[in-house]
Amino acid sequence: MAEINLKNQRKKIIFTFGSASFLNDLGAEIGHSVWPIFVREILKAPMSVLGIIDGLGEVVVSFSQTFAGWFSDKLGKRKPFIWLGYLMSGLARFGYSITYFWTLLFPLKVLDRAGKIRDTPRDILILGVANHKYKTQTIGILDAMDHLGAVSGIILAIILIRFFTPHQMFFLAALPSFVAAYLILVLIKEKVSPVQPSPLKFSPAKFAPALKIFFFTNLLFALGFFSYSFLLIYARETGWSFASIPVLYLIITMAMMVMVYPVSRLADRVGKKKTIILAYLFWALSALGFVFGFKNSLIIPLLVLFGFAKATIRPSQVAFISEYSHSSFKGQTLGFFQMASGLAFLAASSLAGLFWQFFGPKITFLFAFLTSLLAIFLMLFAKEKKV
Repeated sequence: MAEINLKNQRKKIIFTFGSASFLNDLGAEIGHSVWPIFVREILKAPMSVLGIIDGLGEVVVSFSQTFAGWFSDKLGKRKPFIWLGYLMSGLARFGYSITYFWTLLFPLKVLDRAGKIRDTPRDILILGVANHKYKTQTIGILDAMDHLGAVSGIILAIILIRFFTPHQMFFLAALPSFVAAYLILVLIKEKVSPVQPSPLKFSPAKFAPALKIFFFTNLLFALGFFSYSFLLIYARETGWSFASIPVLYLIITMAMMVMVYPVSRLADRVGKKKTIILAYLFWALSALGFVFGFKNSLIIPLLVLFGFAKATIRPSQVAFISEYSHSSFKGQTLGFFQMASGLAFLAASSLAGLFWQFFGPKITFLFAFLTSLLAIFLMLFAKEKKV
């Protein structure tokens, strides 16, 4: 009987979080579909500013997730960070809908991405109830709902862009996030269970050797794994129309949706290290195609490979960290990783914007290709536990 109740609790938690993720990504992708063009063509921001804003957003994500991971460990509560995160994202999108100066995008981007305080507590809460054998798959299910919402949002964007301005689309994009916040607030019940004090102190220097290699290698990879905005701007500059940009973004997101669950199952079977390397390889091949200057319809398989890389990397990373981190510091370890990755992403998008502005897209993608190859080589030295 107790086992049945536990299974039902797992199903309820995963279904509720999956529904909230679906709704939030539905709204997010309505906005993301027009974001690069909104910044560049509507608000007239320079290319370097687009890179800095996207990079800044990821830095805010990383610090907010570090804070949320640490503080939720101390409180023993995850729920408040989750519903508040959805609410913040909804408020930011409403802000975009009334903004007509690109300088105002900076504080709104901070609010939008600070909403990611929800991710680390949510992942830890879900991993806490997941069956040990299927941790990567559980995260994969959640990500699949993310991507399903994203695909639905982009399809809506393709329709809405014919009838609404980008400002109006951001207003519509805010509404699902408010509903997601309400679902978490009402349906998720959580008991206060503070983590017992540990005689150990959290210190990256004390990480397991495999985790140290993982951290360093993923930060190197992140330096060349910049925002999707650059891929869509490349498409725009090589002849794709404004109305086609959401379609290209849909292709990326559908590739993510199709790949995420199968590759998560694969990670549980063959090991997270192999699927992390596979993600690096997907992006290396995609970047190489852009280096060779593929255009028109040849861009599509490169976008698919980028989507495969995005879908493969996160579930494997989260499960790898959960497996190798100390039980008292899982939230802090994951948050610390997100913070370091966010700083690397800021550097990546800022460098990409500068490379693009002064040297062109070929050098930008060549840098991404080389960092991916080096990351593949270094990750081979991480010794993983046998599956």
